[in-house]
Amino acid sequence: MRIISGSLKGRKFNPPKDLPVRPTTDYGKEGLFSLLDNRYDFENCNVLDLYSGTGNMAYEFASRGAKQVTAVDLDYKCTSYIKQVSKGWDIKTIRVFRSDVSRFIERRKESYDIIYADPPYEIRNLGKILDHILMSGIISKDGILVFEHSKRNDFSKKEQFLEERKYGDVRMSIFSA
Repeated sequence: MRIISGSLKGRKFNPPKDLPVRPTTDYGKEGLFSLLDNRYDFENCNVLDLYSGTGNMAYEFASRGAKQVTAVDLDYKCTSYIKQVSKGWDIKTIRVFRSDVSRFIERRKESYDIIYADPPYEIRNLGKILDHILMSGIISKDGILVFEHSKRNDFSKKEQFLEERKYGDVRMSIFSA
């Protein structure tokens, strides 16, 4: 895996094979960041990466100069790996929390400009997870939520839905605050 742009461009990382993850592809990252680069000045953005896994997206946001990146995952090996890479690459803008996403959201008082959520596709009731994030008040006034999911799901009827991007079998639905 590699960082595709920014100050860490080209850096490679090789997560342990036993992590319970499905990393976002370079194709998906390139498409998403092409969209986000035109809308946001990352230096002024607080970013929340939910279901962080390897930290792939957190590193990408940090590489592009995000003011603060918060990475959340329940798996101990995942959060340990993100901390290890962040320390090794001297990334000071990534905060890592080992937590259930729902609990983390309930306890947060701050809001985020960009929220990226990539829950495991096999989780039942992805719609409930999406609703919980949308109703939580953690998306800043002009912020967005990018919700990655499989092509089996369609969230386009949600009130806050803005658009959907397709990257092979992967879908990224984008929602407003």
